[in-house]
Amino acid sequence: MHAGVKIAQKVHYKAELTPFGVWVLQLLLMHVIGYNRGAILLGGGMRTHTDRRRSSPLLFVTPMVAVVLGGAYGWATMPPTDTISASFSLCGDSARVTCVVDGDTFWLDAVKYRISDIDTPEISEPKCQEELTLGEAAKYRLLSLLNEGPFGLKAGLRDEDKYGRKLRAVYRGGLSLGDVLIEEGLARAWTGQRMPWC
Repeated sequence: MHAGVKIAQKVHYKAELTPFGVWVLQLLLMHVIGYNRGAILLGGGMRTHTDRRRSSPLLFVTPMVAVVLGGAYGWATMPPTDTISASFSLCGDSARVTCVVDGDTFWLDAVKYRISDIDTPEISEPKCQEELTLGEAAKYRLLSLLNEGPFGLKAGLRDEDKYGRKLRAVYRGGLSLGDVLIEEGLARAWTGQRMPWC
């Protein structure tokens, strides 16, 4: 019996693979025993001529791309550790160091941050009284959340917005504080543009 058949039988016997697992196994078999044999063993063979065909460069590049994409996906979905502790107050007219501006903006160690995964009502230029009232509630709730204990900041695809604010999601215990504000009706998920609150 061919060694490749033994490998395929062992894998089939041991566990049911996910589609991604089958894809990785197929790439490995095609690399180890040749494109045609590995592909045919896993049901993906389409070539009918010689097994001794020269290996495609894609057989070497594709696994590396898969590893990079897998690592990027892991980084993007993994919440940060709770390493930041600070005592926040409300921002006033004096120098802003560590304080809350509104429901989605705060200063930490003299750096201005915009919470990237939410949008809250405006309090500096509200369009109606309801927006102002809700915006004030969001501001005080963010102040309370930030002061509840250590938290972590997670960067996204963009580091800053057009106003120079650092764009970060805020997490505690693996949960987004932005999601807390959304669940309490004080914020919306950020969709890329502001929507009216009135």
